[in-house]
Order: sequence, then structure tokens, then C-alpha cells
Amino acid sequence: MTAVAGVLEGLILIPVPGQAGPLPPEVPAVALAIGGTHLIPLTDDVRARCHQADGDASTVEGFHELTQGIARWAQQLSRGWMVLYAHCEFFGGDGIHAAIAWYQESVIFGPSFTRTRGEPADPPYQVAVRPDMAINAGLRALGIQASGGHDEFATIGLGKHRWTNNWLTE
Repeated sequence: MTAVAGVLEGLILIPVPGQAGPLPPEVPAVALAIGGTHLIPLTDDVRARCHQADGDASTVEGFHELTQGIARWAQQLSRGWMVLYAHCEFFGGDGIHAAIAWYQESVIFGPSFTRTRGEPADPPYQVAVRPDMAINAGLRALGIQASGGHDEFATIGLGKHRWTNNWLTE
């Protein structure tokens, strides 16, 4: 995919009733459309902080962008939240989703890699229809329910901005 009309990469924090931890104070977290959920946009600044603290910027197998350092940080955050790493890229309706989730420092969803039907899927990506794209499936697995004729991605408010950095204008 050479031209991209949108890239979103972030950690979605979903509260566990009676157990939601504090938001990390050192990075921006944006409230999403479902009460108590937040997005930590994985901007260059957030990535740099994470990699400086962890020292490991190598990517997790299968992922284009998820690094070992960010994965370990997400795992730590999962002590007080359900945490979904979400990465998507779209152009003209075609695109990819990658997702993995942790709770209590264990993987509880994924990893999942999906691509829309518009282009061939190179492993580990699999072709999926929109309701079964990795981020929708991950949100569903963590208890987010689609509503109002929208998928989980739209229901939680992830369609509000096409680019990761635009979330910081909130």
C-alpha cells in the first residue's frame, strides 16, 4: 500500500468494573465514546518515551509497528485495565488491521491480522469482512458491543480521526 488515507495506532484502555487503574500520567490519553474507555495514541513522542524507558524497539513477530517495548508497556498497563493494541491503515476503503489484547499481564485476544478484500492478504494477514476485522473482533472480545448500526470501531469512537497525531487535538 503506497498511498495511505489514514493510519491509527494506539493502546485502547477498557476499564474492568471496580478495578480500572490510573491513567499513565506521562502520556496523553483521550476519552473515547464509551464511558471509561481511553485511547493512548502511539505518536512518535510516546514511542520515543517507551523505547527510551524499555530499550527494545524491535518489532513483535507479525506486526508492522508494534515493538517489544510497547508490548511490555501494554502488558504492564493491563494490571489495571484491559488493553488492546490497535493498528490500522486504510486507503480508498481497503486496508489492514492488527490487534492484540492483554489483561492481568496475559494475552487474552490475538494476535489477529486482517485485510479487507480489496487486495491479496500476505501472511500473517487474512482476508476479512469489516465486522470481522481484527480491531472489531478485539473490541468485541473485550466486551465492547456494536450499536446504532455501527461496528465496534465506530461505536467506541475510533473513526473520529483518521491519523494518530490528530487525536492530540482533543
